[in-house]
Amino acid sequence: MTKIAHFILDEKVTENIIENFQKVTDYNIFYILGDKNNLKYLKIFNNNIIILNEKEFVISNIDSEINAVIVHSLHHVFSKVLLELDSSIKVAWFAWGYDIYDSPKIIKNLYGKKTLSLIKHFDKTYNVKHIIKNIFFLRKIYYKIFSNTIDYYSLNKEAYKKINFFCSYIKEDYEIFSKYNSNNIEFFETIYFSIDQYLAGLVDLSIKNEAKDILIGNSNSYENNHLEVIDILKQTEFEGKVICPLNYGDNIQYRDLIIKLGNNFLGDRFTPLVNFLSREEYLLLLSNCSTAIFYHFRQQAMGNIIALLFLGIRIYFSSKNPVYSYLVRLGISVYDFDKDFIVFKNSILDAELQNKNREIIEKNFSNCNIHFQYNSLIKKLLQ
Repeated sequence: MTKIAHFILDEKVTENIIENFQKVTDYNIFYILGDKNNLKYLKIFNNNIIILNEKEFVISNIDSEINAVIVHSLHHVFSKVLLELDSSIKVAWFAWGYDIYDSPKIIKNLYGKKTLSLIKHFDKTYNVKHIIKNIFFLRKIYYKIFSNTIDYYSLNKEAYKKINFFCSYIKEDYEIFSKYNSNNIEFFETIYFSIDQYLAGLVDLSIKNEAKDILIGNSNSYENNHLEVIDILKQTEFEGKVICPLNYGDNIQYRDLIIKLGNNFLGDRFTPLVNFLSREEYLLLLSNCSTAIFYHFRQQAMGNIIALLFLGIRIYFSSKNPVYSYLVRLGISVYDFDKDFIVFKNSILDAELQNKNREIIEKNFSNCNIHFQYNSLIKKLLQ
């Protein structure tokens, strides 16, 4: 019997992944990395869903008769198992972002000047650690003697040799990955979720006519470059609130600083989100936004971005972000925050451009596309 093993984290997207692959094939076995007594997100269970904690997630607990593996993000626990796989087993990797951009070769390029200065202020050893992690023999010594953590970077570099396909709809991510990592991995274009899933079923939702709020970022993390965005907003006249999601991520020190600066510079217009919201609640809140600013220098927040484009919201990016290049390549109207915000500010996107963006998103992120691309991937893996 044909068997395809999926390695997945217990995350917000896990059930959507299971749902999509179940619709395409019955060959799946889903190995979920999580605590079976305290799962954060997974609520569905059946005979082909197996929960393993970090100690249990080893090759001996993976079905010995699997024909292929699909790894959903290259977590170090998954990399360990990949290294022990028989060389005849093909592997597809759905890159999530962190598994590309947390590399010591890339990560320092992800921050604006003010954000990088803040990181160094919080961590006085940042520069030294960055140098060590970029030099192989120093990194091996550091992790062996001075650190209680795993050398994830070296582990993942070995795991690359086991991977056959880099799965994504953003080829620009693959190009950045390949620029910093020599590899023989083939790019395989495939979306991950449908627009229905990104919208949590609220397919009739759209931007409100009176919308004027601004969304900045998607999480409590340095990669949002909040300092750079707030610095521009405080110098700009606009109406509406500034909504800042800080409810995803565990950097409390950074979160509290952003709240303090937001309140200082933007006053009662600054609205930080610190409590969990359901996808439906979040999208309804965003329908009051005319504008979103994602000033990341890397691919991040794709679920938010795709949903917001469908809603008709004007989105600003850093031109350094591969997502900006990807969306421009699709023909979607998006904007360069550094050049365009001073021109358009938080004005509502023209109805014609809203409709054009929506049509492109619907075409590219359809259920039909998922079905076709996943079937093609499975055929490749089983050849």
